[in-house]
Amino acid sequence: MSFIWNVSICVTALVVIVITKWWYRWSNPKCNGKLPPGSMGFPIIGETLDFFKPHGLLEILPFVKNRKLRYGSLFRTNILGTNTVVATDPDVIYETFRQENKSFVFSLPDIFLKIFGKDNLLSEHGDAHKHAKQITLNFLSSEGLKHNMIGDMDRVTREELRSKASLGSFDVKEAVTSLIITHLTPNNLGSETQANLIESFKACNLDWFESLTSLSTWRSFYKAFSGRKAAMKVINDVFVSRRESGEYHEDFLSTMLKDDLFNDKAIMDHIFVLPVAGKDAISTVVSLAVNFITKNPNILSELKREHKAILQNRDDEKSGITSWEE
Repeated sequence: MSFIWNVSICVTALVVIVITKWWYRWSNPKCNGKLPPGSMGFPIIGETLDFFKPHGLLEILPFVKNRKLRYGSLFRTNILGTNTVVATDPDVIYETFRQENKSFVFSLPDIFLKIFGKDNLLSEHGDAHKHAKQITLNFLSSEGLKHNMIGDMDRVTREELRSKASLGSFDVKEAVTSLIITHLTPNNLGSETQANLIESFKACNLDWFESLTSLSTWRSFYKAFSGRKAAMKVINDVFVSRRESGEYHEDFLSTMLKDDLFNDKAIMDHIFVLPVAGKDAISTVVSLAVNFITKNPNILSELKREHKAILQNRDDEKSGITSWEE
C-alpha cells in the first residue's frame, strides 16, 4: 500500500511540475529582446474572451483601457491563439508603420486567413508586399482615382442614393458596402462578373469578429467562409479564361497577370481581398461620419452651403463631377 501511495505522490508531483513548467513557458514566451509587461492569459485561449467582451460603438475597448491602466501604453497578451503586443501610443504606432518590412513584419492571426486567404496582400511582406501595394495604388491612389475612377464613383453613388431616396430610410453601412463592391468588382475582374460576386463579397464581413461565445458569431463565420468559397470559384473561372485567351482588360487582374512576381494563388487572393478588406472599414467610417453630421446641424448646414456653391459655379448643375478640384 505504501508503494502505491509513494508512486501516486511521485506521479502527481511530476504532473504538477510539467503543468507548472508549461504554464511558465506560456506566460513567458521566448523573445530575442525584452518583452513589455502584460499577461498571456490562459494557455491556448489566452485573453481572447476578455478581448471580445461587449462594448459601446464609440468606446475604447475595455480590454485595452484596463490593461493600459495596469501596464502602460505598451503591453503583451495572447489573442486568438497569437502572441501579441498591443501599442496605444500614437508615436509608437506611427514608427511601427514607418518601419514596416524593416523592423516589423505585418501578420494576421490564422483565423483571418481562413477568410482572406494565405497569399493575400495583407499577409505578404518584403518585396512582394511592396510590389503588390504599388500595383494596387496605381488603381486606388489619388492619381488613379483622378484618371480612372472618380467619374464612375460619382455616377454610381448618385444612382444608388437616388434609388434609396424613395425608401424614407435605409441602412447607410449596407448601402456603402454595396457601392464599394459594385464599383471595385468591374475594376478588379471586369463587369461581366459583378452580379455573381456582389452577394458573395457581402457575406465576407467581420460580423463574426465580435464574440466567440455567441452562436450568431459562428453562423457569421460560416457565412463568410461560404461566401469566400463561392467568390473564389468565380474568380478562378475568370482567371483561367483570361490566362488561356491572353486577352488584356483595363482591370486589376490583367495588370497582375502581366507580372511574374506573383503565383496564380496569390493573384486570386489579391483580387478577392481588395473589396472584402475595404468595404467594412470604409462603410463603418462613412456610417460614423453620417452619424456625427446628423448630430451637428451646423456642420450639415455648412456642407450644404459648400455643395450649393459648387453647383452654382457649374455651367450645368446636373452634370457629374467636372474637375478634380471639385
